[in-house]
Amino acid sequence: MKSNIETKIERRTKQIKPKSPLGGKALQRLFFYLGKRDPTLNDDVVSIVA
Repeated sequence: MKSNIETKIERRTKQIKPKSPLGGKALQRLFFYLGKRDPTLNDDVVSIVA
């Protein structure tokens, strides 16, 4: 039988970190900003990256 401390340690080690968005949060914010300003501005960048 496991103690409370052992179960807490197991929970901490099993946590999986979420994956960050491709290019990072700053790039995602930039795409969002440019999309609001003029959606065609993102087309050139997306075509180069893809």
